[in-house]
Amino acid sequence: KRQYGECNMIVERDQKEESLSLEVFSNPLYLGDQLFYVLSIRDIMTKKNEHALDRTFFHDVLNSISSLRGLIDILPQADEEEFEAIHGRLKLIVTQVIDEILFQRELKYAETGHMFVRLRPLPLQKVFSTVRDFYGLVADSQEVILHFILPDGNLHANSDRLLLVRSLSNLVKNALESSGPGDEVVVAAEQIDGKVAITVQNRRPIPDSVRSSIFQRFATTKKERGRGIGTYSVKLFVEQYLEGKVEFTSSELDGTIFTILIPASEA
Repeated sequence: KRQYGECNMIVERDQKEESLSLEVFSNPLYLGDQLFYVLSIRDIMTKKNEHALDRTFFHDVLNSISSLRGLIDILPQADEEEFEAIHGRLKLIVTQVIDEILFQRELKYAETGHMFVRLRPLPLQKVFSTVRDFYGLVADSQEVILHFILPDGNLHANSDRLLLVRSLSNLVKNALESSGPGDEVVVAAEQIDGKVAITVQNRRPIPDSVRSSIFQRFATTKKERGRGIGTYSVKLFVEQYLEGKVEFTSSELDGTIFTILIPASEA
């Protein structure tokens, strides 16, 4: 009988990895007394991308804006202490909305090959500071301990600041979402054989069922249906634009460790 399914896979094309989403039909066909099957495959990446955008991006942004409106409504009645707390929350939500919009724009440019990249010596201290400034607030709100560790003497990478900050931000965001109150997320960097290795570690392992597809376009470890583009975008940015590599390990003993390897620079 006729069968239908969808398939997500990563393929190598021109020495670069690409993520594909395919729609697959199998139809039986009799020619005389012989049974054949006609297999039809259609690329539905654009369709799925648009669906994911409609289902999650606008939903997330509208939820954030609704929260903003609610906080603004109660602001006139707040006393001094409440005002400070509400002000901090407003700042966090506005930053999240801007971050979501910028990320969606960057992802679109990267997937269509229109991303402008400028590789130059980049101090990791500034990259870490940028990510800490935002996700430190997020970690505090979730009661998660967030540590950033650099060796003595600042490291420099030959990289693009915007894409490296975005890639590290996505890994930190995923690590925080996988953590609970009292958990610890550690971000560290070191230089190894002409490369800078940046690691993001949290104590919770990735389920076996999604490890093999963790870098695919719509893979997600969240119980609710997520966007599934965090680790996918990191691999896209780092390996296609930053001349680097992204790897991960996950176990009950060490938790989950994502590693970004990019060229080092003498500054």
